[in-house]
Amino acid sequence: MMRRTIFALLMALMASVAGSAIAQGTVRYDDRAAALGRLDELMSILEEMRGAIDRSAFDAGELAFELAFEDADTIAAWVTENVTYEPYAGLLRGPDGTLRARAGNALDQATLLARLLGDAGFETRIALATLDEAAAERLLARASLAAPPAPPIGDVGVLRDALSRLAEIVATPEEELLASLEATIAPPPVEDEPLREELQTIAAGIEAALADAGVSLAEDAAGVLRSEARGYAWTQYRLGPDDPWRSAHPTGLEPDASLEPERVLEGAIPAELQHRVRIQAWIEQKRGDELTRVPVMEAWERPAANAAGVVLEYANYPNSAPGGDVGAFDLARVAQETEVFAPYFDGALAPGAQIFDLDGRAISPDVANNVAAGVFRSVAGAGEQAVGALGALGGGGDGADGDPLALAGHGIDVTLIAPDGRETLHRRWILDRIGAENRAAGRVRIDPDAPDPARAVLGRHRLMVSTGALPAGYLLDRTLSRLLETREFFSYVVGQMAEPDSDADLDQAMLGGPTGLDHLAAFDTFDRAVAGVAAGPGYRPAPAVLVLSERVAPRGDVAFVRSIDIAANPRRVLAGPEGAALDAGAALRRGVWETLVEREMLSEDSEDAQRVAAADAAPPYRLLRPGDAVDASDLGVGAEAASRLADDLARGSLVLIPRAAQDRQAAWWRLDPTSGAALGVTADGRGQTMVEYEIQLVDNAMTLMFAVKGLKDCQGMGGTAEACCLLKAHINNVTGLGLGGVIGKLGGAGAGLLFTMTTGVAGTDFAGGMGLSCEAFGAGG
Repeated sequence: MMRRTIFALLMALMASVAGSAIAQGTVRYDDRAAALGRLDELMSILEEMRGAIDRSAFDAGELAFELAFEDADTIAAWVTENVTYEPYAGLLRGPDGTLRARAGNALDQATLLARLLGDAGFETRIALATLDEAAAERLLARASLAAPPAPPIGDVGVLRDALSRLAEIVATPEEELLASLEATIAPPPVEDEPLREELQTIAAGIEAALADAGVSLAEDAAGVLRSEARGYAWTQYRLGPDDPWRSAHPTGLEPDASLEPERVLEGAIPAELQHRVRIQAWIEQKRGDELTRVPVMEAWERPAANAAGVVLEYANYPNSAPGGDVGAFDLARVAQETEVFAPYFDGALAPGAQIFDLDGRAISPDVANNVAAGVFRSVAGAGEQAVGALGALGGGGDGADGDPLALAGHGIDVTLIAPDGRETLHRRWILDRIGAENRAAGRVRIDPDAPDPARAVLGRHRLMVSTGALPAGYLLDRTLSRLLETREFFSYVVGQMAEPDSDADLDQAMLGGPTGLDHLAAFDTFDRAVAGVAAGPGYRPAPAVLVLSERVAPRGDVAFVRSIDIAANPRRVLAGPEGAALDAGAALRRGVWETLVEREMLSEDSEDAQRVAAADAAPPYRLLRPGDAVDASDLGVGAEAASRLADDLARGSLVLIPRAAQDRQAAWWRLDPTSGAALGVTADGRGQTMVEYEIQLVDNAMTLMFAVKGLKDCQGMGGTAEACCLLKAHINNVTGLGLGGVIGKLGGAGAGLLFTMTTGVAGTDFAGGMGLSCEAFGAGG
């Protein structure tokens, strides 16, 4: 196991709030003031740490403030010297994303410079033109230059001093805390030998299969890169309307004097020049022998630059809360008694929401707005049933074959829209009661073995877009900010430990909304260097999408199922002295690495799943190319796998099927022939590391309903048992998926911080050395 970074230790610091009391199992009434004092001391140090972070390294507004009194040449020179050119099409990152990644194409660099100059008092606009071949080659040569140093994390002296003082109040040696800070500033490569060997075996097998078939990756890359480089942009500025426009080229290119703008952009960048993301949830209705897909929310569409780093959460809220007490209900009864679901997006009733029931009926948005209030109150514990409006839809049967209307399916579409208008659809089924075999055979009937619809629909799905690398300071700032936001919650816990009060109000607002810390941890770990295998992460030329889902297990005793799904992972690695080539082998290894990381995030909970994934992923492989026919019987796969394979081939991907996995649970590797980027995909189309893991959780926290359930269930235990239970519930609320396996094995710079910083509060097994457990106090494992 490699040295943990500061990210892997800061969570453990919060154990000082209540950890020692939990470990001892005793708290006296007169400890309350002392405990609250320790909390204040700890929070004060965390605030000091956050204040020491250099926000100008990732916040364009902060950087603009620092440069506000510089002249235009100095501001332009800052961008040229600190931001690397990377070739890709269109606006992907915007000012903040370009600053965070310290890289961008000409258009992204021009928008960053325009933002900085604009905040310095200049009038700005973006000029667009097409470079000739020679100029494009010169620009690509700049892409091959060494990347600038990583942005500073902040005042390291202040951070060291804060960690030294924290060491006095936590059970962690000072030298370990300080060493973790150094590992954060300069993260060492991953040296996990089993993972490295597995990565090498898989990549070598894929390359051998391609060579045997005479397939070469990235053959057209040079032409693609030159075309992207020719689409050029720069910044024009002036002090006032009477002044002439001056040009600044933040890429560092010195174009010919004859280069004139073909188009000038003033104000917002037009949609047709941007990478965009669209999210749409829908249900599928079965009417006799016809299937109709009905949206249950308006399509949400934003520029990828605006969506990056933001949690986009879709959840279905049930109308049923048995007994009217959220703290008392169990999810099995909720699923059994629920009749209606209200779609929520981004923490509120989805725009244009269509509340739907388990027979496939949908209520119009104007009615849904009224119903949703009842749904929300019911979930929050008021005991109200929000089913009155169903009368507007009429009665119905139980959804079996022959009924006029039935709920056949439910899902989410994530569509990535390129600047040229090309759309790539990633469809994620939440519920499919027809089944792939029936669909392939043209049979429109409910599969008797389909999952229970209420269980399948009940859950949340959190998406995040990534457009580029994330600096350590940004991840540290997000984590510290989250802990400081929930100060009131920790005060409540400390108070309950010292003096239990059943009448004390535990407000949902104490917890805050979804943080995205788990997504950020995953993206950060994807970018880690792997010793001797994948030295650099390359860059993303288009949006990556990661989906973390939590839902009720489809069968058996009620439990939570969680899954990690890389929906899209575009990746390029530049090669050659002139920058006009791609290293397809390196991109392939990065993709295999991301897939293995995806698996490791859950493998700590499922050793068998890890072994199965390794076997399924191993060579030899069978290669399919775009245009090849997909014959399920010939390939030895089921109908669902055949359908997903056909989708991948239709998108222009190469597919390699591990022969060991050619069965109804088939999985395969999907390759981008232009860049070499790879992704392990399961038969249901998800990028879930070759197999879908179903990890059953007893005390998870999901959105309002599940977070309140977890916290309410803790109340009444009393003393340290209640405090420990509350802390564990809050951990789940903050971090979502635990990411325990990946933190311990890979030590991702940001992942370690945010995970350990929360898990250390309750001293769970993930805390790595805290040795605290809730079991001794009757609070669960």
